[in-house]
Amino acid sequence: MAGARSIGVVQKEIIDLFAELADLATDVLASGEVEDYVIASQRIRSLADAHCVRSAGVLDRSKVWSIDGARSATAWITWRCRIPKTRASA
Repeated sequence: MAGARSIGVVQKEIIDLFAELADLATDVLASGEVEDYVIASQRIRSLADAHCVRSAGVLDRSKVWSIDGARSATAWITWRCRIPKTRASA
């Protein structure tokens, strides 16, 4: 697709935006804003989870994990991302 940005560029922007979001004051939110904040945060979590599942599928299909001697994509994710196996396979 012409003019499309790369996955790496978009991921960097998301990381930067999350850092900015983490620095924002939450103690100034009104009750309705707190509700909106929680609902939007859960939506963001769902989108992030979907992205993780998609990337794990890409990794699994590519078999890139085998280059490092891992026995599976789940094992590679557990090792390289330093997360519990249950989270890596979810």
